[in-house]
Amino acid sequence: MPDGNSEKRLKAAIVLYSDIEEWYKEFLCKENARLCLALFDEIFPDYKWVSDIKKIDFYLWSIRE
Repeated sequence: MPDGNSEKRLKAAIVLYSDIEEWYKEFLCKENARLCLALFDEIFPDYKWVSDIKKIDFYLWSIRE
């Protein structure tokens, strides 16, 4: 986030959030996403109610360093 006043930081946060939304929209259409989601459902069959975005979040957090 940039230094500066609250308005500048808020505008930057809105742009960043929009970029994140776009990344998820694009990623969820790819084969890698479908494989991740299928694997999640296989490993955690009782959690099929979890949204696809949250499943991807879980995967991303699990592979971080």
